[in-house]
This record gives sequence, C-alpha cells and structure tokens, in this order.
Amino acid sequence: MPGHASGCDFTARIDDAAITDRRQEKREREIDSQDASAKIALGDRYGLTRAERYFLKGPAIFAQRDFVFRAPVHIVENYSGHLTAGQRSEVIDIDNMGRCDSACVLHDLLAYDLRVEEFITAKRKKGATTVRSKGKLAGGTEARYNPGASANKTGFCPQIIIGTTTMMRFAVPAIFLLACLGAPLKAQQSAPPAGQVYQLKPTPKTVAWGYYDAKTPPVLRIKSGDTVEIQTLIASNPERFESAGIAADRIEPAMRDIFREVKEKGPGPHILTGPIFIEGAEPGDVLEVRIQQIRLAIPYAINAFLPGRGFLPDDYPYARTKVVPLDEKRMVAHFGDGIEIPIRPFFGSMGVAPPEVTGRISSGPPWIHAGNLDDKDLVAGTTLFIPVHAPGALFEVGDGHAGQGGGEVDLSALETSLIGTFQFIVRKDMHLRWPRAETPTRYITIGLNADVTEATKMAVREMIDFLVQEKHLSRDDAYMLASVAADLEITEVVDGNNGVHMAIPKAIFATKQ
Repeated sequence: MPGHASGCDFTARIDDAAITDRRQEKREREIDSQDASAKIALGDRYGLTRAERYFLKGPAIFAQRDFVFRAPVHIVENYSGHLTAGQRSEVIDIDNMGRCDSACVLHDLLAYDLRVEEFITAKRKKGATTVRSKGKLAGGTEARYNPGASANKTGFCPQIIIGTTTMMRFAVPAIFLLACLGAPLKAQQSAPPAGQVYQLKPTPKTVAWGYYDAKTPPVLRIKSGDTVEIQTLIASNPERFESAGIAADRIEPAMRDIFREVKEKGPGPHILTGPIFIEGAEPGDVLEVRIQQIRLAIPYAINAFLPGRGFLPDDYPYARTKVVPLDEKRMVAHFGDGIEIPIRPFFGSMGVAPPEVTGRISSGPPWIHAGNLDDKDLVAGTTLFIPVHAPGALFEVGDGHAGQGGGEVDLSALETSLIGTFQFIVRKDMHLRWPRAETPTRYITIGLNADVTEATKMAVREMIDFLVQEKHLSRDDAYMLASVAADLEITEVVDGNNGVHMAIPKAIFATKQ
C-alpha cells in the first residue's frame, strides 16, 4: 500500500455499550443459528452458491467479494495506515451496495461467528496492540492473525477495526479486517527456505482413493520449505487397460496392488497420493505449492468417454477408450495417423483437505480446497496457492495428464501416470478464500461454480480483488484493466463445478510498483 509504514500500527475502539447483557444476546444468537429458513432466505437474496450458503452459520457476518450480508456496517474512522487525518471511511450499506472508499481496501471480512461471551481480549505489548478472537470462522476455523508483522517483510498487514454492527434485533461488536496486502503473489518469487527432500510413491497405504477429508491420517509429515517427489497413478483400472489392448506387463504393479487391496474408496474416481501433512499449516493460512518438475511415469495415456457423462452426454450414449502412445523423447502424443499432440504434463487434481465440518468430499468437483481443477496451465514452473482449511493442510495429488484441451469436454484428458517434484511453503502472510495461481508470465484467478456464467463472474471478481490488493489499483481501474488486458479461459466443464480462469500478463506491469 503506497505510503504505508514499515510496521503495522493499529487503532482499535470497543463500544462498551454494545457488549452489555451478554447472556441475552447469546440466547438470541443461538435462536438465530437454528433458523434454517432465514439462512435460505439470506442465500436467495444475495445469490449465494450452495457452497457459500453452507458457510452461513447463524448470525455470522458473511462477506463475499466487496459487500457484507448484514446492514448497516459502520467502519471506525481515522484508523492508522489507510485514512489521512480528517478522512472517514463511508458506511457500508448492503441494500444500496455501498462500498468502501478508495482510501481503504475492504478484504473479505471473513465470516465471523462472534460469540459475545467469548468475544475479544485486547492487550498491549511493546507498544503494539495484539487482538485475539476466541470466536470461530464460519467454517469452524479459528481466527489466527499476527498484527505485529512487518508489512515490508511479509506483505501482509491486517488492519483490525472494532466497531458496531446492527444485526436484526440487536447490536453486537464486529471485527472487520481491512488488509494492506503488499505483495501476496509477488512475494513468492523470493528465495525459498532450505528444506529436506522426500520421495512418496503410490501404494495401498499411501493413497486416498476418490476423496479429500480432514480426518484422513497423513502418510508423510514435512516442514514448510521441504520438497517432495510424488508419483501418481492414472485414474483408471487394470481391466480397462487390458480391454483397450495394453499388454498386462505394461500395467503398473502399484495399480494392481491398489485395486486389489484398497477397500475404502469413493465417492470420486481419482487415486490421489497423500495426504501430506505440512507442519505449521493452520486454517486461515495459504499453502504455496511450487511445481518444480513433472515427468512421465509410463509411455502411454488413455482418453475415454462414458454414457451419460461429458459435455455432450446425449450425443454419445455409449463408452469408448483410446490408448495414446507417448513419445517422451520428442514430447509428443501420437493420437492417430498424422496427428501429434505436444505433451504438456500437469496434475489435474492438487488439493488440500476441506474444513472438517464438511466431512469427506468427492475428488470430482473442484472447490475451495482446489482439488480437481483440471487447469492445463499448471505445468512445471508454475505455482498454486491454496487456502488451508485443516491443520497440516493435508495435500493430495493425482489425476495426471500428458495434455488436455481447455474444457476437457469428453470428461478425460490424456490420462497418464506422472512423477512430480513439489516444494511446499506455508504462507501466514496471505489470506485467500479461493485458489489462485501464478505462471512465469501470468497471474491467474479461478472461478468455480455449477453455472459457467457464475464461475466466470467469480474469476473476474477474484481478478479485481487481486489487482486491488497486489497492484494497488482502485476497484474501478481494476475492473477496466481486467477488461482491456486479462483473458477469460474455460478450464473444464465436466467436473460438477465448472471452471473458468482469468489470466493477466505480468509484462504489462512496471517492475517498480
């Protein structure tokens, strides 16, 4: 943020009148938390997706993009780091879609389930204010922030403001985080910390077949900065290979072992290697996954479609499987006579555990945990940023592709087994609600929704947020820049939640921001 001090200063104010009669307010909150019809009505009013409705918890203040779902919200004026003397941030009024003025950056507001009885303990230490909330994020995640962090060192300086919010029948205190995100993606270019190197191969004891789950025991524990070489298996089965004409001795033994021994599987189809526990990763952090290298593990891929699946299920009410030889030396796939496809290997599914409250989820649809993004841009040399929802993050990877078209329209790509080298960095200086990515030449934001139009809107809004936070543009300029310089691209349209991503070239930005 231009003009921001090297350290973080905080101005906080608590309205004592708003925290009286705590027991009565707590009873009213408990009543509201059980009011499912109100939750549904709120979701309908603001067009929330099913995923977003899930995170509405009672009277939690739920924020999406740049507005809040309760009104009116009064932001404390004249706080350090954003507003100059005499300036005052405007009232955020959701009914009129009022917005924070350009002097401040409204960042997510994070969906707090605030319990007045356990609301806040504030103490001063060495001249700085440390604020701790005993409340939980709406998804069950404990709020963890370090207000004393240096903006120059971490690029993240949460401004903690305590004001008054009117919520239906009563008034309660509310915490809003206005983040001066100095360089959340740019910061990843710094030299990675030194770490250990591990190797993880797929066996019946080191895979999760078809799911992400916060309760899955980790198969490997590492530290932030460590590197892991991970081998993955094709998302198919030995019998299907043999019926497609692949010789029995060319089918990986590990696949036969897993199909024979693993009984706990589903609801998704992917054989995912992991999970990997990264020490220090906590809900609210971001896991930076640096994809350092990807190579082929077998000399063939398959492509297949199934009846009732894919983007055109009515046009193809039958099944077909095609074996595609891979030439690793020339890095081409021989699709057919006179047709060679460049090999650009990537992992279709890279993700972390969802919040524990969601339970086990299918490896099929991508979501807040990333997972089955099927983004063909995530090749070696790129970085994926994933919000952490469970202790240790619990990273899993699989669904290897030798290549894919945007959309993956028949349900599969050039499905194959891959070996990837990943470095994992726990980012406590970042906060994301949805995955983002970065290539050597582009910044990428991701939209995921069952409706392609809604997924597209989400990708655009995420790009606007990125440009405001990272490049310090006003929201108006960010919207305009997205229109003239960023590209919308279909990621996939077959995984339940459709994927659209927006990419903006790094080259358009001057080196000095």
